[in-house]
Amino acid sequence: MHLAGVREEQIRANNSHEVSRAALNNALGVPLESEYKLTSALTEASLPAAELAKYEREAVEIRPEARQAFLAGQIAGVQNELARSAFFPQVVFHGALESDRGTFATRTGGNYVAALSLRFNILNGGADKARLEESAAALRRADAERERAQSGIRLEVRRAFLDVRAAGQRVEVARASVTEAEESLRIMQNRYEAGLATVTDLLRNETALLAARTRRLAAVYDQRLAAVRLERATGRLTPDSEVLNP
Repeated sequence: MHLAGVREEQIRANNSHEVSRAALNNALGVPLESEYKLTSALTEASLPAAELAKYEREAVEIRPEARQAFLAGQIAGVQNELARSAFFPQVVFHGALESDRGTFATRTGGNYVAALSLRFNILNGGADKARLEESAAALRRADAERERAQSGIRLEVRRAFLDVRAAGQRVEVARASVTEAEESLRIMQNRYEAGLATVTDLLRNETALLAARTRRLAAVYDQRLAAVRLERATGRLTPDSEVLNP
């Protein structure tokens, strides 16, 4: 029964491996049957060194969505100011200077003109008012979009940051669990060799150690993904990022 259970776990693991490899090949755009040889072990990622507030602030400054929303707000503000300026009086100055010559060297006369005019829009059928209201609504919408984009970015960063921290704690717990399971198996092996324990007890401890090691690998895997998501959320993920090159 123990052997059958282990073989069942092996079948599920092999199936998961085949599906994961096909998904990787599909993402890379290569044949699904392509084989790979892993050259590095799955190691733990370093925990975030900075505070959450710093990551959120950097993400709002770096992420293109936030920059786009900020520029859209500036454009809407300029358009609102232009629409508002239509209600202000306009002072216009005109000047002209003319010099007439009979020949290239002989001057025969000249004149100049200067004018100062004041323009004030008394009635424009409500068009200027409508444009002002439209630009004000566009400005409010741009401000709301900027706040929404910044809030969404902060939420994404916070979720990734907390996931990294939680995964790091899981890794520590799983590491201690593996150490305890290894020591328990060592003691049980000595008891079995001395005839003080049954083979069932030995298999039970071996299964517990396998489960502890599996949980540790799962925690390291989740920690790696969370670290990558944190780098992406802050807008600092590049091919040379440490989280991608352990």
